[in-house]
Amino acid sequence: MVQNFPLSSLSIGVIEARQDRYLTHHEVAAAATHAKHLAKSKQGNSLFVEQRKVEHSSAGLSL
Repeated sequence: MVQNFPLSSLSIGVIEARQDRYLTHHEVAAAATHAKHLAKSKQGNSLFVEQRKVEHSSAGLSL
């Protein structure tokens, strides 16, 4: 009996984690998670590179 399996795909989300861009490791993790979700929203292999300017706010990460 032959089984067929779908091909694997790769989704990568990229951010630039510079010290002057994020105040805490929680903000870095949140931005990376957001980039990963944007990459996974495309079908098949995908690469999402964050290019927006990130500004600090008193409430945390603002995109």
